[in-house]
Formats: sequence, C-alpha cells, structure tokens
Amino acid sequence: MVAVTLLAGSAIAGTAPREPYAWEKEGPAVPEFAIKPITGHPSLLMDPSGIPGLKARYEALLGHRDSSAMRLRSPVEFLIYADEASKKKFSADWMRGALKMLEQPEDATLSSCRRHSEAIYAYDIIAALGFLTDADKAEFQRMMARAAAVFVGPDPAHFASAKTPLTTKVESPKGFNACNRWTDSYVLAGLYGLEFPDAPFAHDYVRYAVMQTEFQLDHSVWPGGAWAEVPRYHNAALMIWIGWFDALKRRTGIDFFQDPRVKKLVDWPVRFSSGLVRFPEMVKTSPKGEPTTPAWGDSNYGKEAFSTCAMYAPFYAGSDPAFSKRLMWMWRRAGSPNQLGWQFDNVFPQIVDPSLPDEPQTLGSAYSREPGYVLLRSGFDTPDETVVTMRGGACANHRRDDLGSIDIFSHGIPLACGAQSSAYKGPEMFWNRWVGANNAVAFVGPPVAEKPANPWITDPNLQSVHVGKPLAFFTRPTVDFAAADC
Repeated sequence: MVAVTLLAGSAIAGTAPREPYAWEKEGPAVPEFAIKPITGHPSLLMDPSGIPGLKARYEALLGHRDSSAMRLRSPVEFLIYADEASKKKFSADWMRGALKMLEQPEDATLSSCRRHSEAIYAYDIIAALGFLTDADKAEFQRMMARAAAVFVGPDPAHFASAKTPLTTKVESPKGFNACNRWTDSYVLAGLYGLEFPDAPFAHDYVRYAVMQTEFQLDHSVWPGGAWAEVPRYHNAALMIWIGWFDALKRRTGIDFFQDPRVKKLVDWPVRFSSGLVRFPEMVKTSPKGEPTTPAWGDSNYGKEAFSTCAMYAPFYAGSDPAFSKRLMWMWRRAGSPNQLGWQFDNVFPQIVDPSLPDEPQTLGSAYSREPGYVLLRSGFDTPDETVVTMRGGACANHRRDDLGSIDIFSHGIPLACGAQSSAYKGPEMFWNRWVGANNAVAFVGPPVAEKPANPWITDPNLQSVHVGKPLAFFTRPTVDFAAADC
C-alpha cells in the first residue's frame, strides 16, 4: 500500500486546519480517500447487482438447498430463498434480538466486539430485504456508534493511541495493539464508518482503522509472514481482515490485498501445512486424510485455516493469477472447507468464488526465523510423505510451554502430537499448556517463574518459561536441518 503524508488538518476538504491528534502523530501515514455513498444494500461485500448470482454461488459452496423443506438460518439464506412474508418477519425478529444483544454493557478491557461485527455484516444483508423501518435503522446506527465509542473512542480527539491505550491489558509481546483482539476493535469502527458514511466521525473511524491496519502489518506480522501470536490467531486475524479489506476496497479504493505483507500472511498456512493426515475422527469422512496447520500455543490441529485461502483467492485472480490458483489448490486439497458460524454465514458465501481454477503445487520445507517455526518435509504428495514441525522461538501471546516441541506426521498418520488447546480455564488450560503435555525436552533450573504461576503443576522446576532461539536451518533436495536453543 502506498502511503501518502496526511497534512495537519481534517481529511475532509474545505475544513479549517487543526493540530493533528495524538494517534495521527504516532501512526503511519494514510492516503487521502473518500467514502463512496451507499446507493443500496448490500453495500459492504457486494452491491445489489450481485444478488441474482448469489444463489448459484451459495449452492455451489454448500450444496443444493430445497427451500421448501430447509430451515432458513442466516440473513443470506433469507435473502436468497425466503418469500416476502418470511423476510418481513425475520427482519423484525432479527432487529429485536440484535438490539437486545447490543444493549448489553461493554467493557473494552474484558470483552471482544466480534458479535458487533457479526451484527453489522448481518444488518447489511437484512437492510437489503427491504423491511427495516427508518426507526430500526436509526436505532441500529446508534448502537453501532456506542460500540465504536467503547472499543476505539467516542470522537477523534479520544481515539486510543500508543500513549493513551484503550486498555492496559497486554496480550502480546508487542502490546495489546499488536494482538488480534485489537484487530477486532478497530475493524468494527472501520466497518461502522463504511456502513454509515454520514454518521458523525465516520470518515475518521475509517481513517483510524486504516492507520491501525498499517500499524499491525508493521508490528504484528513477522517478515516471514507469521502473525505475532500463535497459528490459531494468525487465522483469526485473516478472518477478521477479509471483510474489512473487501469493504474498504469497494467503498474507498484502498487495497490492502496487494500489500506484500498481506500476501505473505495469507500464504503462511500453505507453506506450513502438513501432508494428508488421517486423524482418528477423520477416517470415515476423509479416508485419504486432510492437511493440518501446526498446533503451537493455544492452537489446534485442523483445516480451518485453509478456508481463508478460498476467501482471499478472488482478490488475486486478476492481479496475481498464479497466487490465486495456489490458494484454490490448497483449499481443495483440504477438502474445500467452508467457514461458517460467527459472521461467516454471511461473509463466506458473498466472497468465495468456487469456480476459480487451481494449479497443483509442490511444497517443501519452511522456516519462519523470528518466531522459530520450522517445518521439515520429505516425499511431498506421496503415500509416505513425512512432515516434522518444531517450535523454537520467542514466547508469544496464547503461548504454551511447547518451545522445543516436535510433531511428526508420516504415511498419513499423526505419530507424535502435542496436547493442542482447550478451554481457557483451569485445570484443562494449565494441563495443555504444561511442558509435560507436549513433545518437548524440559530443561530444569534455574527456573523462570511463570506469571501467573501454574497452580496445577507442583514441581517448581517445571514452573518455567523457556525463551528459545533458532540457531540454524537449511534445506537441500536430499536433506533438511534445523536446530534451536530452547
């Protein structure tokens, strides 16, 4: 993304110059832009002209639906299948439920605003049904303004900045503003500004969200493409960003998709995917097996990350067809997973184009130096493909004591796996995060005390956090090598 220096004063032409706000002084420059007016709904991820083709795309993704027998659930399904009476009732029911949910008090230090983003994507579709009243729209806008004020700030003079953070809770080695929950917060504010461009401070909320996106691309994405947190939240960041990037490009022309940092982030799950693995629960549904991403830290084995490949692929079909084909290949290799639940009942079918072509890829070994992520691969796409992963880098948010841990997948079998994640509460959380639940060598004494200490592990020699450092990595056609100090 090309940055253009923002002159002191408002981004809106014709207003008097002013002293820059604190966040403007501290943050990266933002290009000048205008928000296109809304001429009809939906307006974020598609425009009304796309509605006729939505049914065919939806059924290609999820299978043919018999609308006479199906139970309609999501706003997209009502937009495609419902009769006028059903649309009217659903609009009224949804509005009551949404307002009840949004009326709940919020604390930006404790709660996530993902339900608010879910609501704004749903609202954008429900407004297209044609049955929301002016009063409904005004009340929903008021609730979204309240949420943006809570999670980002009530006006530009009070937007959160590095020196005046919204919360003092630190969830990342680089601070709260580098973690995925901050992504949630500013993206909500940006979506609010795009959905209600005539609202007070709408342009400022969008500009602020663009600036924070630039900040996170600088501070939350390692040069090798890994997110500063663990793989689960790498995928969470991609999912939070996809709708924001799409809506921002449509409504302002600002295009983050072509940013090399974004492309590396999108490609990371491809590079760090395993071979086709037959986990016990997959034997019946996927007899050939499915790839998985690493389960380092608070992450799980699974194919969820590969649904993001299909979501990002359409945005490279014209500018980088080879990359688009690579992403579609990865999606299909993983069994074409859908991303539903949360906001994606509405987002996924609007964005993904299942007709895009793919192209077979050859994957090798992979290395992310800064977080110490290593994947060693041999025999790609053969029955005896073997993948060994190792983590030997700095601790991150949502970490476990799995530095130095090794996972092995061979001949389609998970031979050695860690404990994965669990509910974020004890004792399960503490057990899964314990070094003894992972395939790691535990180096004892002198320990570095955990903060907070793990109450379920009584051996003081194991109450420790080891900060590792990758020492060496090289890959050749016949041999791979990696070493780390854990």
